[in-house]
Amino acid sequence: MITNQGIENKLRSLHMPEVDVHDRVMQSLATIEPSRKRSNVPLQFAIGAVIAITVLLVSGYTVFSSITLFNEQGVSTLTLRPFDQANPPSYTSEERELALASILSGEAVALFRRSGNPDQIMTAIENPVIIGNWDSLRHAAGPVFRLPIELSGLVSFLQGSVQHRVGVPDLAELKKLSDEHGGQLATTKVAVLPQATGVTIRASLEGAEVSALISESIWFKTLYTDLLADSDIRVIQVNEIEGLVRKVADHVVLNWSSSASQGGLFYQISTEAKTPDAEQKLIHFLNSLIPR
Repeated sequence: MITNQGIENKLRSLHMPEVDVHDRVMQSLATIEPSRKRSNVPLQFAIGAVIAITVLLVSGYTVFSSITLFNEQGVSTLTLRPFDQANPPSYTSEERELALASILSGEAVALFRRSGNPDQIMTAIENPVIIGNWDSLRHAAGPVFRLPIELSGLVSFLQGSVQHRVGVPDLAELKKLSDEHGGQLATTKVAVLPQATGVTIRASLEGAEVSALISESIWFKTLYTDLLADSDIRVIQVNEIEGLVRKVADHVVLNWSSSASQGGLFYQISTEAKTPDAEQKLIHFLNSLIPR
């Protein structure tokens, strides 16, 4: 692990807005040209899958300027960075919930605000269909995510969903709608495409509820979050690859990326902070999901 410190004194007095970290990360996933820097991309299009089991993190500016994790070959797998002027929070949880209320399960909606949005960032939120059968979830997730035929005997599947790529909305129409509302939030429905981009899983492990977000790690090289609001930050080893365990508000969260031979997948595993042996349960749940 590499950490960059030295900005703590400057950052402690800054405002820390609340934002869904998953929404921020998914902006990288859906950027039209992911290899280019944000400042060179006139239109960025974000997909944020908002469902009940997604964990909202308090986000903003952080005591660390970055934390980088590595795999067994010494290659970086994940970097956590603070929000800054180049990568500010996008839309609040309240705004996403309001947009979700306007669509049905299986549909998606795009959010756009002209005011205070110089980079013209849009976020498309899918309201996924909840799946209550493990075999059905495996089939819907497809070969990219390689979910195991069955989970560990200690893990009981509760429900899950699959997130999909969505169509590009009409930016001109969204701009017009936002202008009609004084530059404030505008929404419009967008198409949901067949390609799976992520899987969420909710399960029970020895009486504790655990959840997982899985996506291709190529799109999750950088995670924007607020480490200043976190506590008990620890680097652990899972299959000789570094992962980061953090206490985030009232949850414990484990971030980890698998090797190419195990699918090259990004995992965010979480449970309530009050869960006994929370870290061990997160690791057990993660291991039950890693392709063999």
